[in-house]
Amino acid sequence: MHHLDLEKVLQEIYRITKSGGYIVFTEPNMLNPQIFLERNVGFIRNLMNNSPDETAFIRWKIAQQLRFAGFSKIKIIPFDFLHPWTPKRLANFIERIGTRFEKLQIIREIAGSVLITGKK
Repeated sequence: MHHLDLEKVLQEIYRITKSGGYIVFTEPNMLNPQIFLERNVGFIRNLMNNSPDETAFIRWKIAQQLRFAGFSKIKIIPFDFLHPWTPKRLANFIERIGTRFEKLQIIREIAGSVLITGKK
């Protein structure tokens, strides 16, 4: 969804979702410092090869947009501190630390991704 016109895509997702059905997505978290810089600082955006349409989501804003589209039982949960460029030998260690960070509300807010769920 982070490459698309969100209002249009949410309307279409709502339309094609069965009554009583659930949606589940993972998307980049704009509150993550690296993602914020990648998406908002021109030379970093270019360095990371982000496309012009690429964005990320803030938990409470996407929840509001989902409600507006008609979804209920919305949950947006920040998760994942393991960066794709983490050297393989450090991945297990970073994953264990990230799992602990995810339990701390204030730190969890800056995780790299958000898990988005909702019901039609």
